[in-house]
Amino acid sequence: MTAGPISLYIPALASLVIVLVAHGDLDEGRALLATVPAEVDTGPGGVVARAWIAAAEGDTATARRLLLSEAEAMTASGHVFLAGTFLLHLARLGGADAAAAPLARLAAAHPGELLACQAAHVAAEAAGDRAGLEAVGDQWSRSGAHLLAAEAFASAARVARADGEQRVAVALQARSDEEAARCEGAATPLLKFTEELTPLTRREREIAALAAEGASSKQIASKLFLSTRTVDNHLQSVYGKLGISGRHELARL
Repeated sequence: MTAGPISLYIPALASLVIVLVAHGDLDEGRALLATVPAEVDTGPGGVVARAWIAAAEGDTATARRLLLSEAEAMTASGHVFLAGTFLLHLARLGGADAAAAPLARLAAAHPGELLACQAAHVAAEAAGDRAGLEAVGDQWSRSGAHLLAAEAFASAARVARADGEQRVAVALQARSDEEAARCEGAATPLLKFTEELTPLTRREREIAALAAEGASSKQIASKLFLSTRTVDNHLQSVYGKLGISGRHELARL
């Protein structure tokens, strides 16, 4: 891993740290970043990695300072892609309120699909705009950015839940789960926050989705390596939480 040009090794290491932290492996990510000598510049990836670590440790002020400062520097030097990336990361770590305005200005000054999508995502996150979050989730999904799509749908679910729209929240969370399932267990802040607010557990959502597709309890049990009785118990819990009477109503959700 240490062989090869340092110019390739450092960005790769920083990216790995971000992935580790996003999957909940904070200690491993912190230890890996600490292997870089203090005099070595870790570049943009290192800034993002340190911000993710700070946020995971609860130091959101440091994460915000790092990302905002770097975004301003990159904007001033004309590195638009990096500036947008820093601001999107800031929003993903809970700083959408601080990232929305500078990212909107950046997108207006430099028209392009990526910046426009980033700006739309952050603006919707900051405003609690459920329709906007759903739309950008669809856009990220079409482009193959499944983790960002999962986060957008998760935030939309959170808004629906706060508005008392329980069924809508469950449907949106199911979309988030579907996107997140392609990301090998990522547990980013936006996904974690919504997990705490959603009325159904992950297992209940999984069973409900299969039942809505027409699978019988026996088929679901076989697929998930559960007993049929366990599946039926989960379904009864789902019906009670959603205020519905049976499978026929699940399909409409």
